Amino acid sequence: MTKKIILILLALILSFTALFLCGCEITLESKDPEDSKESSDKKDTGDTGDKGDGTGDKEDPPLTPDREYVKIELVEKKGSSEYTVAEFEIEKGTAPDEETVSAILGTVYHGYSYASWHYDTYFNNSDSLFDAEGVIDGDLKLYGNRGMLAGKNIVWSFDHDTNTLVFEGDGPMFDFLYRDDSPWSSYRTLAQSISFVGDITNIGNCAFYNFTAISDVVMPDTVERIGESAFYESSIVTVKFSDSLERIEDTAFFRCYELLDLVFNPGLKYIGNSAFSECIGVTRATLTDEIAMFGSSAFYRCTNLKTAYYLGTEEQYNNLQILIDNFWITQLANTYFYSEEFPEESGPYWYYDGDDNIAQWYYTVGYKSSSADKVPFVWDYVSAELGVTAENVEFMNSIVYNGYKFQSFTCQSDRTLRYEEGLKLDKDIHMVGNRGRLCGDGLTWRISGTQLQITGTGAMWDFAEIKDAPWYSRKDMITSVKIDSGVTHIGSNVFSGMTSLVSIDIPENVLSIHKNAFIGCNNLLYIYYFGESDGIGLLRLENILDAKVYYHSDSDTVGEGYYWRSITGGEELTAKRVAWYMAEGVLTVGGDSALVNYGDVTETPWYHYGDAIKEVVIIKNANRVGHNSFNGIASIEKITVPNTVMKISASAFAGTAYCSNPDNYYLGGLYISNHLIKVEDGYSESCFVIRDGTVSIAENAFLGCDGITEIVVNKELLGVYAGALASLSLERIFFAGGSIGTWDGIWNSGNNLESQELDGVTVYCLSSYEPKEEGYYWKKEMNQDGTFDVIIWESAL
Repeated sequence: MTKKIILILLALILSFTALFLCGCEITLESKDPEDSKESSDKKDTGDTGDKGDGTGDKEDPPLTPDREYVKIELVEKKGSSEYTVAEFEIEKGTAPDEETVSAILGTVYHGYSYASWHYDTYFNNSDSLFDAEGVIDGDLKLYGNRGMLAGKNIVWSFDHDTNTLVFEGDGPMFDFLYRDDSPWSSYRTLAQSISFVGDITNIGNCAFYNFTAISDVVMPDTVERIGESAFYESSIVTVKFSDSLERIEDTAFFRCYELLDLVFNPGLKYIGNSAFSECIGVTRATLTDEIAMFGSSAFYRCTNLKTAYYLGTEEQYNNLQILIDNFWITQLANTYFYSEEFPEESGPYWYYDGDDNIAQWYYTVGYKSSSADKVPFVWDYVSAELGVTAENVEFMNSIVYNGYKFQSFTCQSDRTLRYEEGLKLDKDIHMVGNRGRLCGDGLTWRISGTQLQITGTGAMWDFAEIKDAPWYSRKDMITSVKIDSGVTHIGSNVFSGMTSLVSIDIPENVLSIHKNAFIGCNNLLYIYYFGESDGIGLLRLENILDAKVYYHSDSDTVGEGYYWRSITGGEELTAKRVAWYMAEGVLTVGGDSALVNYGDVTETPWYHYGDAIKEVVIIKNANRVGHNSFNGIASIEKITVPNTVMKISASAFAGTAYCSNPDNYYLGGLYISNHLIKVEDGYSESCFVIRDGTVSIAENAFLGCDGITEIVVNKELLGVYAGALASLSLERIFFAGGSIGTWDGIWNSGNNLESQELDGVTVYCLSSYEPKEEGYYWKKEMNQDGTFDVIIWESAL
């Protein structure tokens, strides 16, 4: 069956192959060249073939030869560079038609046109001039000759005797695209003046870009527009605007640093974006009431622009369309409004005197909170005729800014000026506030060391902003605040943002604390209150974060609650504050960073709690725990010490359940947090390994361990205290640091109170690899049980 199917398929394949080959043979026979041409011709002419009536045969149309075209390229040549301006195509062997000739002669590039076109760049050779009637047989390149055109009907020249650029003609100048587009740009460092002759209506874009020798420019009365970047970064000092001028376009006088006072013509309606930006020499500007718009940043960074005279009313001025970033004309400058007669009310008014000069009815006094302020926060006006009056002085003395007053004011431009009744001004002035030591009516402040002290009687001011507090600039150095007993109110933002502040004294006369007084005081821990325990309930303390309010108590019988007292104990010469609170068997102790040394535990304010103390927590700002602080309180089972503590006295927790618990020993040593307190009596090994991370070794820690001859010291160690190693017969110290210099820094630091010299003791430094230098080195060899053996590098000895 399978064979039969295969035979049938083979037969079918052969049949199709024969038919295909037969078809190919017929097709090949029909491909006669003449037949193909005839077929092609019929297709081209749309002939449908023989129709059987003798009318199907038609004559072929005559062949027309292809037309050839040539290109005319118009080129602008600048130095060694060539730029294609335009391109045209005409039929080869013909002259350009009238329309093409007109387009060539009228070509405009970058806003300007050309005087003539030439076959080469020898523009003075008449043979090079483009012949508009000449036959062109190949591609042609024509070079544009700008001649002396400055506008379609304006020519320019340069007078070398007077170094003057002269423009003569009518209508607008060309608008140029770039700084070097104008044909006179090569004179930018030579031209000292500009002369306009005729009815010129437009100063072109980039016309005098970066001309660094010109100073004064007088424009013809016909000029209606000054183009974009026309005098960009030029050295122009004065400019007389034409009476017909309506528009000053964007960046027209940008960075003209030498430009002085501006007097704008009455017809001016628009000053463009950044038109006078960074013109730092301009001190005043006269604006007419016809102007309708200041573009964005029109006077941006005109930092010396102090006065603007507006020939109109304040109501008209307020209707001007003034776009963004015109800070120096709308706020910094004193804007004066025209008034022919002496105004009934004081204010910013001006007039023309008998000689048509600008004169002011009043001078402006602007008050600043600091010399760094750009804009005064309040203004006052002094009569040019009468001078400073009693009302002006009263106004100054009553000024309140962001909730505070000033102790005095000083003239910013003349620090010797005495602003008092009868003083005559001849210019506008700025007065800068001196806050002195005031922080409230009747309150002053000072900083002693790291403590801010506030004294006097009355309420502190409520400051509007965090930075308004007069001590804000020194906030990082202030760790405590002492408020005098006469203070009645703690104001808003007085201590906000003081991240170094740890404690504050609040007297009982304080009746209110603003809810924003302590915003951001993240490290404030202690509020020491001098009043009764129920008095603090009247105060608003929502934003004191983690701080606790501690009440003063000299009694040893107080129960649970927050208390503080000043203590002079043990070796202390000056009293230190100790703060504590007891709750549910947990005694939390803090206060001054160095907790007090006590001669005996009975001197501590918590001794009366007795066996009720199960746990002791040291507050995070402490840097030591003093002698006998909890000595003999057997009920203490748990101790929590912050990383800020650098020393724990050996007697601090002696006799507690914690010290009796063998679980708190590590390889023979008793540790409280990362402090080695003592080594167990009768330690039998000759080598003692101090636990990694240990920061201090308490005094007499190795007492009774005279069998130890070697110790392994971790690199984090900071302090070795009195008598810690006194009983040892040390021969070697294996230091986990990498250099003997590091060890010397630890041993010779101020924390090391050990009186014993290390005579005869060899200090080895840790090295993971065989050292390259001579010295004493060691390495660790770990055991399976987690301990290690000390291996000495013999080759380094």
